[in-house]
Amino acid sequence: MTLPGEGHARVASLLASLQALGAHSLVRLFQRSLRARPDAAGCRDAAVLCDAAWEKLHTGDWRVVAVAWRDAYSLAALLRHACGCEGSLRALDLATLVGGDAFRREVDDALRTAEQPLPKRLRADADACPGAWLLGRPPAGAPVPLPPGAGAGGVLRTHLPSLEAFLQDHLAPAVPLLLTGALDCWPALERWPDARHWLEAAGERTVPVEVGVHYLAEGWRQELMPLRRLMQEHVLASGPERGYLAQHGLLQQVPALRADVATPDYCSLCAGDEPPACNVWLGPAGTVTPLHHDPQHNLLCQVVGRKHVRLYAPGAGGDGALYPHGGRMANSSRVDALAPDAARFPLFAAAPFVDCELAPGDALYIPPRWWHFVTALTSSASVSFWWGPTATDGAA
Repeated sequence: MTLPGEGHARVASLLASLQALGAHSLVRLFQRSLRARPDAAGCRDAAVLCDAAWEKLHTGDWRVVAVAWRDAYSLAALLRHACGCEGSLRALDLATLVGGDAFRREVDDALRTAEQPLPKRLRADADACPGAWLLGRPPAGAPVPLPPGAGAGGVLRTHLPSLEAFLQDHLAPAVPLLLTGALDCWPALERWPDARHWLEAAGERTVPVEVGVHYLAEGWRQELMPLRRLMQEHVLASGPERGYLAQHGLLQQVPALRADVATPDYCSLCAGDEPPACNVWLGPAGTVTPLHHDPQHNLLCQVVGRKHVRLYAPGAGGDGALYPHGGRMANSSRVDALAPDAARFPLFAAAPFVDCELAPGDALYIPPRWWHFVTALTSSASVSFWWGPTATDGAA
């Protein structure tokens, strides 16, 4: 594997950090692997390094793992790619998810050369029955359940407000708004309804998928799988479990999809120094995001299919009517908005709310700390932008 001049300094710094962490044998293996020619032995060494770094990243609380192990995983993935090892594309994808920043440029460059074509049988099946690969269709069975009182409305709808009007009437006073026309220039509106576009752009790319009812439900888990499998087993089919690509930076992972989307100008208002965080949501009808709030401005852009959104003003949570969890989950409600338990949560029924339904091309502005509950009425693809001075993770 060859690195630019400054890359050698980054490698030396990483090995020194690993040495300080007591990983002496792995340091020696890295040194040998960096000198080795691509062969079976090189693949074995690179696999050992990947596995060792992966284990360190998944032992205990990942937030306190030394950054050196993240960089070590990225470097090991690059070695697997340089050796032509089986599974190198998956390792590089995982490096974009859990790896450090030291070798991110090299990982991105390697991914551009490592992407694999779709299996011929899958491409033939998709071309033979194009209608079966269309997203945005409602479920074949019963309609998706919605919260009690769904359809009440209450969210103002405006076509392409000026930046000044958006700032003065909605962003500054923290008032939700359903915008139309803001996504009209997005190629995604034409391309993303066809699953074949996703498969051609990213079918073999590894993505994190939430499996289960939602992140607060019993039995919920995350799995890593090719986007092709997510499409076949969950988005286009009704399997025994629901799979949801939720809050994932897929556009950063796959530049071919990033070209389908443009950041709305509204996200530049009160943005601070950081660019908006952009995430993709892709799943079947019936996906649910539990009632929660986020600390930043949120523009939820609907590209394919339809979603129902219920919103509660911040005061409703502050006075206890939404019964938030404690600790790390304090931004999520304990109430199941689809079937609220009046005996356990007696104040919830009286909490005022507004509703709206998002169609393709709509964008919903959700102010900071506004509680929201989201349900996909059809198979759906959305893009969310979070921005503002308090950059933290959220959910939409």
